[in-house]
Amino acid sequence: QFELPDGSKVHLNSESVLRYPATFTKAARQVELEGEAYFEVEKDPEYPFVVKAPHQTQIEVLGTTFNVEAFVTEQQIQATLLTGKIRFAYAQGTATQAVELEPGHKLIYDVATAKPHVLPTNGQAEVAWVDGKIIFDATPLPEALRMLEKRFHVRLILRNARLKDEAFTGTFTTQRLERILDVFELSSGIHWRYIDNPDKSEEKTTIEIY
Repeated sequence: QFELPDGSKVHLNSESVLRYPATFTKAARQVELEGEAYFEVEKDPEYPFVVKAPHQTQIEVLGTTFNVEAFVTEQQIQATLLTGKIRFAYAQGTATQAVELEPGHKLIYDVATAKPHVLPTNGQAEVAWVDGKIIFDATPLPEALRMLEKRFHVRLILRNARLKDEAFTGTFTTQRLERILDVFELSSGIHWRYIDNPDKSEEKTTIEIY
C-alpha cells in the first residue's frame, strides 16, 4: 500500500506494476497500470484521475474506490466499482468507445473482441486480496485457478474440459495452496499433481488439474 502525490491511496497486487510521476501536473492525474490494483482516489472535480491500462484502454475517475485487473498477458481487463463513478474507455477500430460504471458493478473487457460486458457484483470477491483473502462466490473453476495463480505465483493447467463447469464457494486466508486444492478435491472430485517443467528457465512451479 502506498500514497500517490495527490493523496490517493493504492494497494498493488503481486506481479503488478504502477507507474506515476513524482508530481501530478495541473493538466491531469495520470498513472499507468500493468497488473492489479485497488484505488482510493482523492476527489478533485477539476482534474480527473486517469488509469491507463494495456490494450489501448483507460479508466477515468473523479473520486471513488475501485479495483482494476489489467495484466498484459491476459485476454480480459476487469474493473470493479465500489463507490463513485468511473468511465471505461477503449479503442474500437479507429474510434474510441466508453462505458460508465455505477457502484456495485463489474466490467469485463474482452481484448479479442474489443467488447465490454457489465455484471452486478458486491465486490467482495474482487477486492478480497487487499485483506489477504481469497473469496470464491460460485466461481467457475477456470476463474478460481486464475485467482490462485496470481496469489501463489504458480502455473495451474486444467487438463479435463469437463471440470470447466465446476464452481466453488468459500473463503481462504492463511491456507497453503496444497490445502486449497485438497478442498477442491474433496468437494468436486478433481485431482492435482506437480509436474516437471522441461523449460528450466520457467520460474513458476507447474501444477496439473485433472
